[in-house]
Amino acid sequence: MGDPTPFAAYLGEAVLAVSEEFEPKTGRNALEVTFASGRIRCDSWAGDLRLSE
Repeated sequence: MGDPTPFAAYLGEAVLAVSEEFEPKTGRNALEVTFASGRIRCDSWAGDLRLSE
């Protein structure tokens, strides 16, 4: 069935970097969290939170 969240694969890993994006015209926000073995992108679209690797 898979993990309930993409963050589950990175439990116990240190966060190496965090970056934020903001688009003033559309109001879209995004946050990217970087780990040694990958990254997770969190963004919003039409009021929904989306998590992607």
